[in-house]
Order: sequence, then C-alpha cells, then structure tokens
Amino acid sequence: MKIYHAVFVIFLLLSSAFSGCIVNLDSCKIISYSITDRDGYATLSLHTNVSGSVVIDLIGTDGSLLDEQKPLEGEHTLLFNLGDYHKIPPAGEYTIKSLDRYGSVISEETIALSTPELSITGIDSSWWREIGRYTLIEVSLGVENSGEVPVYIGKIEVGIDGLENSSAYIFDGVVKPNSTATISASIYIPGISSSEHNLSCRVFDTDDKLLTSANFTDTPSYNPYMKRFHHNWNYGGKRFSINLPLPGRLLYLCSSLNRPPIEDYSYYVLFPYDDNYVSMITDKLSSLYKGKNDEDRINFIASLAQSITYEAEEGEYPQFPIELLANKSGDC
Repeated sequence: MKIYHAVFVIFLLLSSAFSGCIVNLDSCKIISYSITDRDGYATLSLHTNVSGSVVIDLIGTDGSLLDEQKPLEGEHTLLFNLGDYHKIPPAGEYTIKSLDRYGSVISEETIALSTPELSITGIDSSWWREIGRYTLIEVSLGVENSGEVPVYIGKIEVGIDGLENSSAYIFDGVVKPNSTATISASIYIPGISSSEHNLSCRVFDTDDKLLTSANFTDTPSYNPYMKRFHHNWNYGGKRFSINLPLPGRLLYLCSSLNRPPIEDYSYYVLFPYDDNYVSMITDKLSSLYKGKNDEDRINFIASLAQSITYEAEEGEYPQFPIELLANKSGDC
C-alpha cells in the first residue's frame, strides 16, 4: 500500500506541474527609479531585483512599446529610453510591465511624468562697440529645471525694446532634472544705443515649443578684454581694414568640436550655431565694399580669405570661420 501511496502522490505532483499550477519562480521587484539624461536621451533608470527568467517592457503614454530588456537574476540598474534623441518625453502615465518566461504578466506599475518646469534665472550679455553704437553678439542665460525630466533646449529668441529680434540655436541645451545650467547662443542685433534697454528672452525646445520666457533690463558695455580679429588687405588697388569680435563661447564651442571624418565640407557651411556670427561678418564686408556686381563682391570677399596667412598642417583639420579669424591662418 505504501508503494501505491507514493506513486499516487508523485502522479499528483506531475499532474500539477503540467497543468501550470506549480509555483512560478519568475519574479521582478522594482526597488526604485529615477529619470535622467543619458548622452542626449531622456532615460528611465530602474533599480530591480529579478529572480528566474523575466522580460521587462516600458510602455509609453500612447500604449506603444518604448523599450524592452531581459535582465539577469539579482539586483540590477536597467536603463530604458523614454524617447528620441534630444526630445522631452511627453507628460502622462508610463507602464512598467514584467513578464515571466511564458509571457504572462507577473507585475505592473505605472509612473506619471509631468510637463517640463524650466525658468530663466539670469542673463549675461556680450556687446561689441563700434563708432558709438553697440551690437549684441552673444547671450548666456542661467536656467533652472525644477521638474523630474530632462529638458532639451533647441533655440532662444532675444528681443530689444520690442523692436529688434534675433533667434539662435543653443550651444549645449541639456538641462538635467532638478538642476541648473547655463545655456549660450550667438546673437546678432546691431545698431543699439548706449542707454538702458529692455531685453526679452524666450526659450524653445527642439520642436520649437515655447518652454519659458523672461524680461531683463541691460545697458550695453564695452569689454576691453574681448579677443578680436583686426586685419588689413588690398583689393582693386585700394586698402581695406576690418575689425571683428571673437565671441568667447562660440570660439570655445567651435574649437572643442571633433572634426567629422568626412570630406564633404558642407558640414561646416550648414553648421547652424554660427549663423548669426557669419551674418555679422557678411554685413561688415558689405559695408566696406558695395561692388560692381555679384562677381566683384564675391572676389572681394575671397580677397580677404586669400590675404590671411597660409600655414601647412599635419592631417586634415578644417576650421570654422571664427577659428580661422582667431588663428589668423589656414591651409587652403
């Protein structure tokens, strides 16, 4: 009888196993989470403790699968992308769904993300003085992100006295959650008097959506320590002279960038962060020489570049316009 009893017990256990009633050893516990920036991507950092074979899905506000990971057993910090590069994740509820080896849901939690909370805390303006008038050439804004998601700033718009406006792309527009940062841009607003002015600043994300705005009063001031480019050259039997500022933050940005391994120099032409600076150079050259026609004007501009010292280099290092002026030399 004991043998029959043992066989009967084993039979029941096997029946339970095949019927799916055996205890599931797959589990996932979420210990904590945070939202941060990872190389330009808004990222969910998830601290978990996993047993068995588990798949973790991150579901977006619209119900679509944003990311999926299959962690090993034990405690791990997993990183899930919340969206595309330099895009602020939309506000709403996100679902963290854990599945066992059979695809059944073993746990499900939701996290709610709010809209960005960005504010402008201060302004630092750089001015260039010439013949009694000033030109606003660079602006740095102190910003604070008091929200829980990283903010990706695309551009700013600066206005003076409600009349003159200039928009520009931000050099480094990542502001991490609950942190402060300084964002800078090359601005070009010429012909400003030395009196006090009202400056309006508007900040936009990479989709041109307004994030925040602020107004300040500012009086143009001369900075004797600003680096500058001064040069004399000849064209058409006449002597010309040009004097240009070298804005520090733009120069630092261009000098610090790695050169892409490409022979297509359109990268430097289409580089958006120095558009306003190039416009300033263009206006200055146009004021020096009107020219007989387009060809004559092009030759005049070329004469400036050709008059700058030629200096051979090792390897290939194309320069941005402000680098060429700062170094006062180029290789072609």
